[in-house]
Amino acid sequence: MSTRSFKDVQSEVADAEARPQLPAPVQQVKSVEDSDPSTDFAEAHLNILSKTSMFDVDGASVGDICLNKEIKIASEGEVINSVVVKCVKYFKENWPFGSDKFTRFAYTPEEIADLEETTECRKKNGQPDIVPVCDIHLLIEQPDSFAEEDAGYNPFLFDFGGRKFALAKYTVQKAAAVRDNYGSVHTLVAGYNSMGVDGTKFIFKLRSVEKGQGSPYKWKQFVLAGTTDEAPEGAVKFAQTLRGGGSPS
Repeated sequence: MSTRSFKDVQSEVADAEARPQLPAPVQQVKSVEDSDPSTDFAEAHLNILSKTSMFDVDGASVGDICLNKEIKIASEGEVINSVVVKCVKYFKENWPFGSDKFTRFAYTPEEIADLEETTECRKKNGQPDIVPVCDIHLLIEQPDSFAEEDAGYNPFLFDFGGRKFALAKYTVQKAAAVRDNYGSVHTLVAGYNSMGVDGTKFIFKLRSVEKGQGSPYKWKQFVLAGTTDEAPEGAVKFAQTLRGGGSPS
């Protein structure tokens, strides 16, 4: 039997877009010398239109994936082929939906330990109420259903072997959603790399799916799944350039 309340679901789905927070950086930068030039690229933002979204997009329904809260690019369940650029996992205070509290973030083990000790965000049992978060940076391929004439403009500007891509990111939070996204990338890339295969060259499939099966409360969530389909070589190289080389997770 689910112990999730409607307020819990509302908070998980709409928290990031409904109340102001500090923008989560692509990486934890300790000094100017540590700065990664791959963080200097502009990228669009992916959002799932939900019942609690504070934006509306012409032609979009609940569950559809939208870009910059302006145009619909995929329907619920429709697959968007993607090349992973980078995934960043960190932690944040889990203030209730609608709270005006200043949200603190933690990226390193030391920062996480400090946040757990000093946070005022606590569960009823007194334990720190801190949840995992993940930023996913992707090159997303233009879906077959996307119609530029309906959208008003075409954000898919990068052409690799006749396939058009756009640079975008989205954020998920709480353990299950982080596993469905960061966990998928980390597991597949690590698995292929252990076999001497570059795990970053494969397509990942991004979808908006309904969660909460078996529960009276349903919500929409990003899910990223690995494949054995190789991405265009140009897209893979561009993703490597954007993250400055190395592993995406």
